[in-house]
Amino acid sequence: MSKKGMDKVDVFRGTLYFDDWEVYIDRLIVREDSMSIEGTGKGEFGTLRFTGDGQDTYAKAFLGLEVTYEMFSDVTQIDIALISLEKYKIKKKSMKIKGYWEEDGESYEFKAKLKRW
Repeated sequence: MSKKGMDKVDVFRGTLYFDDWEVYIDRLIVREDSMSIEGTGKGEFGTLRFTGDGQDTYAKAFLGLEVTYEMFSDVTQIDIALISLEKYKIKKKSMKIKGYWEEDGESYEFKAKLKRW
């Protein structure tokens, strides 16, 4: 804990860039030992929304996600995914991250420079 018994909290936003798609991070909340995430994306089949929480192990961070896909065919599907941050660095005005989005046995590498809220 930081001074006065309060945990330090940092909040970031920005875009995760994959090889051929991207998602927008509305909020990545970084606490002393945990992280939370909310975001949206759009793909060839419709839109997606995701939320998740995870632990920061100081070397890596892992966020378990609940992903809601809203398909153009009016079908809603809920899935589970994992974001693993292999590297991240918090600076005064930004946070650089690199990692993987893992879902349905597939792994998608991403990188981003998120801005502070």
